[in-house]
Amino acid sequence: MYLKLPNLGVKTLFLRINFIYRSFVCIRLYFVISSWFATEDITVGNIGSTLKHANSVLEDRAEFISSYKNLETEFIKGALEFDQFLANEFSKKINDDNQYKISAVYSKFLFNQGFKGIVYPSVATNVAGINIAFEKCVIDQKKVIPQHAVFGVSYFRDTNSENEYLQSGNISEDGIIEWKDYPRGYMHPLVKKYYLGESDSHPYKDRVNYTNLD
Repeated sequence: MYLKLPNLGVKTLFLRINFIYRSFVCIRLYFVISSWFATEDITVGNIGSTLKHANSVLEDRAEFISSYKNLETEFIKGALEFDQFLANEFSKKINDDNQYKISAVYSKFLFNQGFKGIVYPSVATNVAGINIAFEKCVIDQKKVIPQHAVFGVSYFRDTNSENEYLQSGNISEDGIIEWKDYPRGYMHPLVKKYYLGESDSHPYKDRVNYTNLD
């Protein structure tokens, strides 16, 4: 797969806070989102036929493998099973770094074959989104350049969730982020009280659509 990606979004969750309020759990996730710019086409391997809400990905991959008419049925079946196995390995939750061995070895194999990146299902989004991992040389040679970052908080209460963006940062060529407060991204005080468990009133709760990806 060849990609020309003007913007690559990277979301990193680095702190999670849970607290009980009455009979429900309030959750806060602190995150940093950064946008990246690809300066040239990059060859990546797509690992992931298990993306939720994206059945077309699975269908396209199956159609691609089946398009080779000279392949035996058993080979096609095995290829699809192997594809599924790899997708599970790259998207499973792990308790020990040793559980990364299979995905690490296969990633190295792809890099040795000339691929510069890997696209695989995201565990953080419950495989509803994707991650992109690049070989180190892609960053060193500035084929992908970070440009902008945002720091914020994701609030969850029951089936409701919203983001608050606290700071915005410009990224220099040497990777230094200059952070500035971002008042436009602040959450309404009444809404914040709701998500902090200090109030049961949400000014516009009924207008926010929530999709359970489980």
